Amino acid sequence: MKWKSIFLRSFHSFLLLFALLTCAGLRTTLANNLSNGAIFPQISPDGKQIVFSQQGAIWTVPVQGDTMTRLTDEPGFDIEPTWSPDGSSIAFIRSTNFFGGRLHLISSTDGQTKKLPIQINTSDRLFFSPDGKRLLGLF
Repeated sequence: MKWKSIFLRSFHSFLLLFALLTCAGLRTTLANNLSNGAIFPQISPDGKQIVFSQQGAIWTVPVQGDTMTRLTDEPGFDIEPTWSPDGSSIAFIRSTNFFGGRLHLISSTDGQTKKLPIQINTSDRLFFSPDGKRLLGLF
């Protein structure tokens, strides 16, 4: 049942994002990129980038479309990406089974890992606090 809710939430996010991009006239390149299996899309705080999970990795793409940039390339499924309020970092879950895993934090520009003080396991969506100093989730 949990897999079904993850799929439905991801599919709903994709449909909402697809509709927004279509209304903005940006459907062609970007929508084609995102319709190829992208899940968990999130628009950056400045509205210029979209982060998403595809093929087990975290990717970004400019909102106007263009080349996708792969930020992660490790074993497992990198899921549930979310932007920090200033757009400099992306938090996500690295999972072996899509139902939770280890919390990771990377630079949004080059995917460099940002060290966390301890290893944290989590599941479901992640959210940054408005000041960007805390992450909210199911830990």
